[in-house]
Amino acid sequence: MELLGGGAYTLTNTGNNIATLAGNTGDLNYVDSDAFTVGTVNLTDGITATGTVELSTLTGDLTVAADIAKTAGGDAALTLKAHRDILFDSGPDITSSTGALDVVLNAHYGSDVAEGRIYIQGQTDIITNGGDITMGGGTNPLTIPAIGHAVGGLGLYVGAGSTFNAAGGDISMLGKGTNDTGVKLFYNMTMTTSNAGSIYVQGSSTNVASPGIILAQNSTFSTTGTGDIELDAQNLLRTNGNGGPISISSANGNVTVNADNMELFNTLPTYSASNGTVTFKSASTSTTIGIGGTASDLDLTTALIGNITTPNLIVGDVTNTGGISIQGDPNLSGMALTLASSGNITQSAP
Repeated sequence: MELLGGGAYTLTNTGNNIATLAGNTGDLNYVDSDAFTVGTVNLTDGITATGTVELSTLTGDLTVAADIAKTAGGDAALTLKAHRDILFDSGPDITSSTGALDVVLNAHYGSDVAEGRIYIQGQTDIITNGGDITMGGGTNPLTIPAIGHAVGGLGLYVGAGSTFNAAGGDISMLGKGTNDTGVKLFYNMTMTTSNAGSIYVQGSSTNVASPGIILAQNSTFSTTGTGDIELDAQNLLRTNGNGGPISISSANGNVTVNADNMELFNTLPTYSASNGTVTFKSASTSTTIGIGGTASDLDLTTALIGNITTPNLIVGDVTNTGGISIQGDPNLSGMALTLASSGNITQSAP
């Protein structure tokens, strides 16, 4: 179906059933009874809108195969709601050149526990001009994750070469893997925001041996203002710097890693909070935390500590009962160290 004209379109009959949608519109609210694709119809490629856009499926998936752009008007929102999966082909972008655009990708929106993943193949840019970017599932994608399929599957995947820039808006990504990774952000990715905008990535899995979050090489996650960054891996955080480093940095906010274990392959990631704090804490209260060694559940090795830049390093929190063990005298390079645990805190010879 092709929509042409700058007016508002409200097409919400539950019997609607098309294969492909494209248009140049003002506001647009479209509901389909089945799966459909944002693509090309006749000479119209994707959706160009000047107002708020909401697209929904009552059953099936919602696929984005062409660009969605906001080119005029004031602040607005783009909401994609799928009964099951939200899928992006390789390459389509979401952009706003005028006004802030809040972008919401909401999988399995009719149920908090049904399967429904978010899968972005790669080379996709989401540029919101100050709007928030929210990816998740269920009745509230800010608190409910996208969920991988029952036969094993990622909850939320972003392929190589993608850029997410909220320019002052918040970025929130939640995924839960089913015997697989919760959130996987592949290589050459840039995720950034400014001013008070924050970045929050939460990943979990039904299998404790599967990573909650995977970050891959040559990727940058940054807040250039006062916003915080939190990587909430629930269980396992895996980074792979093969081919280039992973950088996590906040100019004037805080950086927090919440995990029970870290697998750090090849080049180690760098963590920086130039005017704030960097915190490593356990997801589970019973997790043991180590500094300068490799024998605990959650270990900050000497090499990893060398990749941390902050005036204040915090390890643990008061809910932790597993305790903290320090091996020798770790080189903190001028960082003030705060240790927090309700368990024992001990130090041994190097």
